[in-house]
Amino acid sequence: MYFEGDPLIRHDSILNTIPDAAARDRLVARLDLAASVPLDTLAYRWDIVLRGTRATVFENKL
Repeated sequence: MYFEGDPLIRHDSILNTIPDAAARDRLVARLDLAASVPLDTLAYRWDIVLRGTRATVFENKL
């Protein structure tokens, strides 16, 4: 899992082994300001999809 806004995501050697840009994008957790607590906690949303065309990529099933 990766976090939105991380400037090093594009340099990650594991993530770059996934040829499908949409699949790589699904591995990035999105900042959820509605669930964050100001000056205390940042919250991120990351949904795992187990089956179908939008399934989350797992390292043993590329």
